[in-house]
Amino acid sequence: MNELNQVTVKYHPVGQGLFSSGILKFNSGFFRWIYDCGSSHKKMGVVKSAIDVLKSSENHYEDVDMLVLSHFDEDHILGCCEILNSFKVKRVILPYMPLWKRIVLAYKHSVDTSNNSFEFYINPSSYIKSISEHTEVIFVSAKENEMQSYNEEEKEGEEERDNSLIFEYEKVFIDNEFSRIGYKDGFIKSGGMVTVGVYWEFIFHNDEAGYLKASDRFKKEIDKLTSDLLEHKSYEQLAALKNNYSDIFGKKDKDKNIISLFMYAAPLSSLNFHIEIEGSLNTKDCLPFDNYNLFLRKNGFLYTGDGSLKKDEALSSLNETLGMFRVDNILCLQVMHHGSKNNWKEGIAEKLNPSLSVFSSNPTGEYKHPHMEVLRDFWGNHPVQVDQSNIFIVDITLI
Repeated sequence: MNELNQVTVKYHPVGQGLFSSGILKFNSGFFRWIYDCGSSHKKMGVVKSAIDVLKSSENHYEDVDMLVLSHFDEDHILGCCEILNSFKVKRVILPYMPLWKRIVLAYKHSVDTSNNSFEFYINPSSYIKSISEHTEVIFVSAKENEMQSYNEEEKEGEEERDNSLIFEYEKVFIDNEFSRIGYKDGFIKSGGMVTVGVYWEFIFHNDEAGYLKASDRFKKEIDKLTSDLLEHKSYEQLAALKNNYSDIFGKKDKDKNIISLFMYAAPLSSLNFHIEIEGSLNTKDCLPFDNYNLFLRKNGFLYTGDGSLKKDEALSSLNETLGMFRVDNILCLQVMHHGSKNNWKEGIAEKLNPSLSVFSSNPTGEYKHPHMEVLRDFWGNHPVQVDQSNIFIVDITLI
């Protein structure tokens, strides 16, 4: 029987950004994932270096079974392109948000029609397939979405030589701008389970519906342009819309840095395991780790990207999606938005109570992430600094 033997999760050194990879090692075969790949560092040099290191690792990263893009920052879009050009990527998973919201988000990120990344905001599926034709694109729908109308479900999976490596998810069909013009991209409900055989689960949480607002009139104006934008890449009328709705496009909005796809990853069943931590992090702000061996009862990983848990309702929504069993099983938390106080609320560390807390950031950079009040909150949860120089690795060996 092809059983799961080991899990390795790495947080790569990309400075003010995030790049994490994971691999499930079976008796025969692997399942590899990447969550985010972006950095604000100039020219993406640190990201390319980290990708090169991953490609040359002992696990021979040639295929990536799942690439998860948590949010639509330009640096993450560029990182996604680097991954698609560097590996054979089987599928990309990203948060769904309606077309009007993607357009507003693009302009709030100072990405306009003259920018190559603008097409990603308009039609991410087409953009991805222009780089990697055979890559499947899967959207995670929001918990609440005005365009959403579930009408059926079916089991979606891929045929593998070994059943233990089958990737499965509950595919839902919703009314959206892609389906209206004939696209057949997959959709997963927020909170829907993605499984690898009978051994591993991924749970995605998309809470975008409460962020960024616009009038019904504006949304209808965008709906009229759907075909021109998605099929013909005709963007001329957007300039007039931008001028007519300056209250929407011109308003500064922190929500552009909040919309993010959370991902929980963990074994499906309670197994006996041994955990090793590898790193050499001698920073004054975070605890040093160097080849520590820990016997911990938790074995789940929670990625938050640039998400926010500042509001009580955001945490309640996450708890509802995951269920308290999974929340209580967080071994390693990637702390929200590099440890920014704007995405955090005092006491959140105690409520999530991870065994390890990873801050992927540049402490000496412009934003000074992680902020000290956030770091203090997580001080009892083994905070770890991942920056441009330091990698952090968690190995789980099943025994």
